[in-house]
Amino acid sequence: IAYKSSYIGDTNNLKGNKTLFVLDGKKFTQKEFADYLVKSYRTVRRDEIKTVVAAQYKLWEKEAILQHEEDKLPSKHPEYKALLTEYHDGILLYEIMQDMVWNKAIKDTIGLRTYFEANRSNYMWGKRVDAEIYECLNKEIATEVNKMLPGKDITSKEVIEKINKDSELNLRVRTNKYDLSTTNFLTGRDLKVGVNTPYDFEGKFYVIKVVEVIEPRTKEFHEAKGAATSDYQNELERIWLEQLKVKHKIKINEEVLYSLGK
Repeated sequence: IAYKSSYIGDTNNLKGNKTLFVLDGKKFTQKEFADYLVKSYRTVRRDEIKTVVAAQYKLWEKEAILQHEEDKLPSKHPEYKALLTEYHDGILLYEIMQDMVWNKAIKDTIGLRTYFEANRSNYMWGKRVDAEIYECLNKEIATEVNKMLPGKDITSKEVIEKINKDSELNLRVRTNKYDLSTTNFLTGRDLKVGVNTPYDFEGKFYVIKVVEVIEPRTKEFHEAKGAATSDYQNELERIWLEQLKVKHKIKINEEVLYSLGK
């Protein structure tokens, strides 16, 4: 690297825009240094002007050289240039996708609702049960819970208080609507309304009290909004890509393409 410095030290005599140093043929001038001083003066401690300028010059010189070398990295290292290009293009694509697909699907509530109505049959509940799930630590506890539940007046809270008197690990109770095809410990079970026979699954014992068996039906918009939004985003992306193909003809250089694996 060709490097020549002509800094004298007394900036009171710098009235023009002379070259302070040259690096690889590039001139670094008084004005550039003056701009650096203006930007950094607030962080500089008060001292004799000559001392401050000399110290700041060393910092600026170092930063200028490092920045110059950083700017040359793409030309020196093709792999680094390719990585920068990929990173730049990735950010650009992300921003475009946000505007054209992701955010649009969220903000376009009318379009989302229209898409959902046109594709209602894609959003179905499977067969479900509205049930109380009693997950028991062992078979003995499951048997005890099974005997307690037929009582008309007993609540799940009362069952928990009795069974978990010695340990909170004995019994866990959940109440919800469960899809039989997607809830692993319910899949394949022929459950009826009322208290079903206890069974074990993966080391746990279950007692299922079914309040209602719910037959398959289409989901309402609020129930399918998450899945519908994702599908609508995919549809917007498909339409956008089709528009790009029409607008911009794609020509593949097959010779270059098939040379990549060689």
